[in-house]
Amino acid sequence: ERLRRCASYEFEPFWVVLAVPRFGVSTAQAYRWLDVDRSRHAAGRPRSFRKDSFVNDLETVVARRHPELEVMVSKLMEAGATRAAMSGSGSAIFGLFPRQSLALRARCAVRRPGWRTLLTRAIDRRVFEKLTAIQVVSGASGR
Repeated sequence: ERLRRCASYEFEPFWVVLAVPRFGVSTAQAYRWLDVDRSRHAAGRPRSFRKDSFVNDLETVVARRHPELEVMVSKLMEAGATRAAMSGSGSAIFGLFPRQSLALRARCAVRRPGWRTLLTRAIDRRVFEKLTAIQVVSGASGR
């Protein structure tokens, strides 16, 4: 198999609010729940509470067992996120924001007892490559 670099997409860097509950969800458990829920639905897919195409298949089945995750996604959207979802198999929730000021206000608005909230910023590939480039110092010897 050959790997190739994906096309670079230019986008406006966005701010990310992470909300992490005190409980975790194991990936194995999340997939067991997915299997159970799929076997219960004739269409082969669990019914989603999400209405857009930005969907994590595990989010619905995990949120069914932990409704507070669905509530947090909704809280981030109400606070101005352009998108919000569960990360991976859970249980962290993220919201994407176009401006730092909006993300800061959202972080305060979604704080709950037992949840950690974090703020970070996404960067594009060009910035990442610049930040992680190896700096060659001229005249330096390897001794």
